[in-house]
Amino acid sequence: MKNYLIFKVDGSPIDDDLNSPEVIASEIAKAILEDSFESSRYLAILSDSFGTVETSLAKQPIASLNLDHDGINLWISEGRKIRDAIYSLIDSISDSYSNIAQTINLLEDICHKSNKFGEISVSDDIDLDRTFEWIENTSEQQFSECLRKVYSFNEMEHQGASNA
Repeated sequence: MKNYLIFKVDGSPIDDDLNSPEVIASEIAKAILEDSFESSRYLAILSDSFGTVETSLAKQPIASLNLDHDGINLWISEGRKIRDAIYSLIDSISDSYSNIAQTINLLEDICHKSNKFGEISVSDDIDLDRTFEWIENTSEQQFSECLRKVYSFNEMEHQGASNA
């Protein structure tokens, strides 16, 4: 079992091998932290080699996780698929909200331009915001909790330190 230190970094870490332990540890950390923003970047460094790269990063690690061959295979065979499906669900919920809102606006616009049906107000009868508040997607949190256990994820606290 190897321990990896996780750093939040600016820009894109350079590693072309999507199945390298460092890339996998970074992907796992991002999933655990429920960070679905494409612009967020994480860098994983084997804790044994931290001292050699510490000065070039000028940052403290935000977390650590344990990773071995079985953990790598689990992430490649199952973890990425689950993560991608969760992101797809999040996108679908967001797209659905947008599509319904656009359709309501279109219908109201057509009604308001009508001489005979201008008094129809669809948005008065549909509380779209409240409807979508009730659609909770807890799968991302559940997945994060499972990953925390499987990979012994440990968030680090630094007094007065900024990790951004």
